[in-house]
Amino acid sequence: MLSIFLGYDKGAILNVDTYFNNTYDEAYFDDPFVRKIVSTVDHSEVRKVDP
Repeated sequence: MLSIFLGYDKGAILNVDTYFNNTYDEAYFDDPFVRKIVSTVDHSEVRKVDP
């Protein structure tokens, strides 16, 4: 369900990209289900980069 709020909400996430980049856990992408979702939605492949 989509909710639209007009005005400012102190707890709102204003920049989704920045929020995700600073909160995700790399282990999320080890899950085959998550990899399938990324492939289906984004048409891309999840690759693990060795440090």
